[in-house]
Amino acid sequence: MEIRSDPKFHDWASQQPGYIRDALYKNTSDPFAAARAIDLYKADIGKKTTTQSAASSVGRSSSSAAPSSGRAKFSESQVSRMSSAEYEKNETAILDAIKRGDFTYDMTGGAR
Repeated sequence: MEIRSDPKFHDWASQQPGYIRDALYKNTSDPFAAARAIDLYKADIGKKTTTQSAASSVGRSSSSAAPSSGRAKFSESQVSRMSSAEYEKNETAILDAIKRGDFTYDMTGGAR
C-alpha cells in the first residue's frame, strides 16, 4: 500500500515498457507478474528489502534453483518456479540480472 500511494511509483511506471505497466495496472490474474514489476521498481530506486520481496511473498514452490553468484541470467519462468527460499537466496542476482538486461521476460506480453 505504501508504494501504491507513492506518486514516484506511478511516475516510474509511466516510463516503463507496456508489459510492465500492464502487469501493474491491467493484470487481473497474475499476481506474480505484478510482484516482479514491484521488485523491479525497488531495484531501480535502490530500495533494500528488509523482509520478503514482493515476488517471494507470492509463494511458488519448485525444486529448481539458479546460481547465486556470478553474472547469472534469469527468466520469468525460471523465477516463477522458485520457492520463496530459493528466490530469497537468489534475489540480489535476479535484480542485478534485471538491471543488466540479462533477464528474459518469457511469460508476459507476446510470450503468452
